[in-house]
Amino acid sequence: MNKERLFSLIHVLQQHRKARDDHRLFVIEGIRNFLRSQEALFQPRVILHCDLLCKSSAVRRVLRQSNAPIIRLSPEEFRRLSQTEHASGVAAILEQRIGNLKAVQNTDSSWIVLHQIRNAGNFGTLIRSANASGNTGFILLEQSIEPFSPAAVRASMGGIYQQRFVRASPVQFQQFLEQHGFIAVGASPDGTQGFQEFQYPKPTFLMLGEERMGLSSVQRKLCSHLLRIPMQPQTDSLNLGVAGSLLLYAVHQPN
Repeated sequence: MNKERLFSLIHVLQQHRKARDDHRLFVIEGIRNFLRSQEALFQPRVILHCDLLCKSSAVRRVLRQSNAPIIRLSPEEFRRLSQTEHASGVAAILEQRIGNLKAVQNTDSSWIVLHQIRNAGNFGTLIRSANASGNTGFILLEQSIEPFSPAAVRASMGGIYQQRFVRASPVQFQQFLEQHGFIAVGASPDGTQGFQEFQYPKPTFLMLGEERMGLSSVQRKLCSHLLRIPMQPQTDSLNLGVAGSLLLYAVHQPN
């Protein structure tokens, strides 16, 4: 592929969800992003590198060992594709990883189950907290939720490479819970039990709602328990990333 065709593909992948879905690809940029993706064995379709901008010895070591095509760019060429304030000099087109419910095991620690997300940045922050706390992955019940959008990838700070992602319909997930005898718990202001007192099963399937409206009716029907985060009166609901972080650390606290 010549450079102009490559730049055109990168632009389309950066700007359009449909292109990312159709190709099952996404674009990353930055030294930390690139190194984390390679530590997690994400397969690059192509790596783009500017030696004058990227002085990282770790990146150069990975490049020497990589079997992926490497496109060498000038600083001017790299800045054409860069979406950051300061071009890092390394980027890649990676293959997405999204599985199905067969990827979920009864030995897993916990899974976050989402039906709707309003803000990709909040999603990325939640992914970062999920990775830090020991969460296994995310079960996505709606096609509109996209873990590999540029905003989510950036906000995850590399956490996206350690989490597993699964897509399933609500019906499929309900059947999965019933088949294995698992239960799902949801976070809601009208929960009947405090999130810190609940005895979380293993694996825990933690339902988190959309930022403004909370749990959807679909999620509520799937929940065996609703848990609340105590808050002072006249307080707005917590950000998705904050609420999710509190619950995740409760799930993973030592018994």
